[in-house]
Amino acid sequence: MRSVCDNNLNKLRNQFDSLEIDAIFLGMYNTFGNYESNISDIQYFSGFSGSNGRCFISKSNAIISVDGRYVKQAQAQVNNNIWQIVRYPDTSVVDIFKEIVQPNTTLGICLYSLKYNSYLLLLELSKKLNFNIKLLDEFPVIIRKLSNTKLLLLNNMGQVSVSNNINKIQDTLNDNEGLIITESSMVGWITGVRLAKPTSNHSLIPSAAVFITKHNKPVVFCDLTLDYNTDDFIITSLDDFEQYIKRSNIDTIKCNFLNTYLYFPYTLLQLQYNVVNDNFSSKMCSIKTPIEINNQKDGALLTSLAMIKVLAMAETNNIHSELEAINLFCQELSKTSNFVDFSFDPISAFGDNSSIIHYNPKSFSYNTNFTSDGLFLFDGGAHFKYSTTDMTRTIYIGNNPSNEVKQQYTLVLKSIIDFSIAKFPSNVKACSLDAIARSVLWNYGYNYSFGTGHGVSAFGNVHEYPSISTNSNHEILENMIVTIEPGIYTNNTGIRMENMLLIKHSEYSNYNEFETINYIPFSNKLIIKEMLSTDEMHWLNNYHSQVLNKCLDYFNDNELIKNWLINNTEPL
Repeated sequence: MRSVCDNNLNKLRNQFDSLEIDAIFLGMYNTFGNYESNISDIQYFSGFSGSNGRCFISKSNAIISVDGRYVKQAQAQVNNNIWQIVRYPDTSVVDIFKEIVQPNTTLGICLYSLKYNSYLLLLELSKKLNFNIKLLDEFPVIIRKLSNTKLLLLNNMGQVSVSNNINKIQDTLNDNEGLIITESSMVGWITGVRLAKPTSNHSLIPSAAVFITKHNKPVVFCDLTLDYNTDDFIITSLDDFEQYIKRSNIDTIKCNFLNTYLYFPYTLLQLQYNVVNDNFSSKMCSIKTPIEINNQKDGALLTSLAMIKVLAMAETNNIHSELEAINLFCQELSKTSNFVDFSFDPISAFGDNSSIIHYNPKSFSYNTNFTSDGLFLFDGGAHFKYSTTDMTRTIYIGNNPSNEVKQQYTLVLKSIIDFSIAKFPSNVKACSLDAIARSVLWNYGYNYSFGTGHGVSAFGNVHEYPSISTNSNHEILENMIVTIEPGIYTNNTGIRMENMLLIKHSEYSNYNEFETINYIPFSNKLIIKEMLSTDEMHWLNNYHSQVLNKCLDYFNDNELIKNWLINNTEPL
């Protein structure tokens, strides 16, 4: 793999002269590309398969910038003789560009691989460092092919009211305004469109742009075809974007600068439209309908049952490796008639591998066997028809966990509980809730280098609005479904747990609270009871009682799993 990526990098550099550039910036994806392989641009050139990173390449330097989740993974996957790995935000983008581009040289970026807000920041930086920017219509080296992948329309299945969703958006617009949406969760919510076959990274919503005005039928720009016709919108090629805009009879076009690809606002500005930053619509799809909530709860239970079996079989030495755990998880999920695909590649990490935050044995070409003693972290989720899930547990295989491991586990559990029992104002910002989850770890000198949680789509993206992190100002609103996933990672251990939570009204006026909607026990073996407060103990025992009531009957014919479930839900 490394030699292939090295060759791809050389091909890219060999095109610099003909492209009249001295360096190039790579985001994760060149959007509107190959729907079948969907390999990220960064992986194509470096081998790094994580979901968040940036590459900076000149003729002599190659730098990959990743956040704290991915440093170990990058070190294991890229050619360290070629690539310099830096951690974001410890190493700033400014420092990287000082190394990559010299004064009066030219940096190339692709119109389809960079968000508009990032471009504006890069434009300011180019003025400070005195380098030029050249926009590339097509990405060099990588050949993008349209596939035969078909699109499904959920509205025809009675699950999504596309016309209602379109009307909600149109009601926010004035007669002279239009709205461009490229954020995939919103594209799926507005149109009801899904890929008939998930991509290799388990995405269900195609790369597309939706253009909406107050009175006209929306236009979806996407180079794939529907299985059947719809009266709700027009679907056409991205090549038709300019002609549709010119016929729209408007002068102002809104888009969310943070998640709209550069091509769209850049093209609109060239056509002399007034382009306005607007992020109001981003949260609409994350507020679930009663039908979506019920579907999410059903999917969460099915995923919980599959994960319970994986954890029980692993801890009782009835499966023996990371890949066996993934295969069993898939086998159990596939027994359900509505299972479509994993919602992401499961993280199945034993021993030292648990310290790699986004480890999975397929990406690392490992398959570690379970030995008698060690932590086992399993993070899995699924796409079912009309629901998507994401949950994590860590257990200990063997009988002699250290006191340090037990303390760390209990602290992560306390973080989940403190978050889950919180009551909060109905329009609270995500950063406030993030602090609740971290505070118990801070008291012991621990922290984690990733967000506390995220929204989960109803049969769509496993990550959507809101982001729950230290700097997120997203509003946490009633009927959203979010995750809580704190963790403690050291050089050779990783402990993380994750639940899915529904936000609902509390008994106090203008306050909300959480309802946990997945049912997987925590590991009694790893809990230090004395570290839990009375309220935390009450929540845990109540939760374990719910787990037992929800799940026990499904395992009546399997004494091993039944006993494991009973043992791990005993009141403390």
